[in-house]
Amino acid sequence: MKILGTLVAFTLSLLTGCANLNTINRSHSLGDQGIAIHLDASQRLAYSDKAGRMCTEPTPDALQSYASALGAGLSIPSQGSASLSNALAANSASIGLHTQSITLMRDGLYRICEGHYNGSLTQFDVAQLMQRSQDLTLAALAIEQLTGAVVARQAILTNGAQADAAADAVNTAALLDQARKDLAEKQARLKAAEEDEKNQKAAVVAADAAVKTPPSGADPKELQDTKDKADAKLKVDQQAVVDAQAAVKEQKESIVLLQTSLASARTNAKTVIESAGRFAPAGGNGQTINKDTAKVIATATENIVAGILKKDHRVDACISIVSQYAYAASENLKSEEKIEKATIDMKNVEGKSDKDSKDKANIASAGVSAAREKQRVASVVVRDLQPGYDACLMI
Repeated sequence: MKILGTLVAFTLSLLTGCANLNTINRSHSLGDQGIAIHLDASQRLAYSDKAGRMCTEPTPDALQSYASALGAGLSIPSQGSASLSNALAANSASIGLHTQSITLMRDGLYRICEGHYNGSLTQFDVAQLMQRSQDLTLAALAIEQLTGAVVARQAILTNGAQADAAADAVNTAALLDQARKDLAEKQARLKAAEEDEKNQKAAVVAADAAVKTPPSGADPKELQDTKDKADAKLKVDQQAVVDAQAAVKEQKESIVLLQTSLASARTNAKTVIESAGRFAPAGGNGQTINKDTAKVIATATENIVAGILKKDHRVDACISIVSQYAYAASENLKSEEKIEKATIDMKNVEGKSDKDSKDKANIASAGVSAAREKQRVASVVVRDLQPGYDACLMI
């Protein structure tokens, strides 16, 4: 029962944990309290900060096909032998309609979000890049419609897994050989017990005859003692024969069980995994275009590219610069107002020694320090944007 319980527990642990055998989800620490997360192609990552800002990776580039099989065997002729076999297969393949425009949109938008999340892009930079991204995507999509989208052939996966398991044939055969040797020894002991019983029966008959017809000069009492001892010895020998017969019978039954177990153990534990993959048939009608059509498409494509490359982004850039400048100037003004208010609060409690006044003075002092730091940052932004701001006003 102990072996059976162990086998069942191990089997259940495999069944409950097989979902994590074919995925990658590891991480390790980097410098400055950073962390690197390792994921495979079939998973996507979404992360957010305490302010609720979130960035989500593009959809996975691959799917995985799983096939699993489990087999188990057990033999307990003498509380021994157990085996387990498991097969688990996984294939991955690229999925999704990943044309140039789709890839540009999904990866570009994610990188913009990533840059803003990391603090390298301001909200004004994000707005400007989003607009440019739309221009580029529109151009790529228009060209695709003219020239035909280049689409990878989709993968089709098939998987198969088979597992067979049985008790250890070598161990069972060894137990069977030992059982046959034990049977031979028990049969020999039975034969010896039967021979002793036969000889003792002859001794009892001789002792009984001596009692009935005593030899001349023999002591009748001694003859009776000899007969009683012979009878007692005969009973012991008869019981020995019965015990030996039971032992032989039990051993033969054990051999039958081992032979049955060995027959089922002839198939070795094995796992077979079959995986196959193919590409779906290519799309499109395979028709070619004539020279005049190709010329028109080339001209249209050239015009689209020229329009994107020659687009004047100064207005977009100035909108971003002016917006950032105005925001920084507004923050500078708000900080100045907070400093003035906190300074007044400090003067109102100046010279007072009660606890409430001291608390108000400490709060006002901390407010002045925070406002001055915010004012300093806003002043640096205004200073850096001043040349661009002046140039934009002249457009």
